Amino acid sequence: MGYSALHIRMGISTGYCHVGNYGATHRMAYTIVGRDVNLAARLQYAAEIDEILISDDTYQLIKSDFLCAPKTPIYLKGIQGAVKTWQVMEKYTGNKSDHQQWFDYEYKGFHLVLNLEEVQNYEYPELVEVLEKMIQRIKVQQTLVNTQGVAQLRLEDEVKPINIDEEQDQV
Repeated sequence: MGYSALHIRMGISTGYCHVGNYGATHRMAYTIVGRDVNLAARLQYAAEIDEILISDDTYQLIKSDFLCAPKTPIYLKGIQGAVKTWQVMEKYTGNKSDHQQWFDYEYKGFHLVLNLEEVQNYEYPELVEVLEKMIQRIKVQQTLVNTQGVAQLRLEDEVKPINIDEEQDQV
């Protein structure tokens, strides 16, 4: 005979707002208004059950203290354009790199999102192999391109050796 579980959704935005008593003397209400108040309310509505969804401005302020996962940009009522959102995953404790389960790195032409909570122990070798292949490919590209971004191809890079004996056998 326990109580049913309590679930919440949270939306957080950072910005300016107006807070105070609004209305006339016979009907006064303490309220808060502003663009970021509306954004926080819309984020709360868009959040999944038991999820904390934050705006990009908020993420920029807390990213060194909390691990956040990027979410797909969403269109919200009353907000112009797509809103970049983040899901708060966990607070960093102790040495951040020891406890971090999510990695999100983005650079021109490269985006890596790694959730170690989803990877099983037996899958680590395959994951390491894929990452090593990526590193090797980047190193090859680095040797082919000089510091000005111009490809340094040699004649042997362009010429494919042909075995004449094999071609005559096929004819």
